[in-house]
Amino acid sequence: MLASSYPHLRITLNGGIGGPDDLMAAASDAVLTGLDGLMAGRWILRDPFALIDVERMLSEDPNLHNRGELDTARHAAFALRAYGAYAERQIDSRQFASAELAQPLLLALDALADRADVDEDARKACGSSLSWTDSGVEVVKEALWDVIFMLSRSRRTRGVDEVYNGGGMSLRQLQKALTRIAGSKVARKARRNRTEALSC
Repeated sequence: MLASSYPHLRITLNGGIGGPDDLMAAASDAVLTGLDGLMAGRWILRDPFALIDVERMLSEDPNLHNRGELDTARHAAFALRAYGAYAERQIDSRQFASAELAQPLLLALDALADRADVDEDARKACGSSLSWTDSGVEVVKEALWDVIFMLSRSRRTRGVDEVYNGGGMSLRQLQKALTRIAGSKVARKARRNRTEALSC
């Protein structure tokens, strides 16, 4: 209503979007009311991989709509590796430090842990439509490790490569390696922020 009353102002909805379905409903309302945009905050902090759902919902590509769980996990792995390439460029240009660039990975790791150990009722209540089988989780863990290892090399973080056992890496080991890069204070703050976001 406000947006249609003041068409010369750019108005963005910020808040109340708890998942992909809420986003799509708000997008439909935005068209009717003249909103210029939508913002999702806590929902994305809680589950950054849910952006894959959004891409699927907004896409006109039928292949995205028929994507299986493992394809979705591979897409998440691709996104993590793309973030790793971005992070490496930022480090090389001295725009950001490894510790700063590790923060989003802490959120991704926690979201991965949630998807690996899904409580069906809690997932539905919080708006996430995906859970991943062990093979999907392994695909994403491998991509996360690749980015963590790159960040540790650029920061010269000691002990991160010692965490890697040469085979599959547990979520706990990934958390330990990321905490060494980001620092325990930053890791605790990221977990605290995400915990606040979990109160759907």
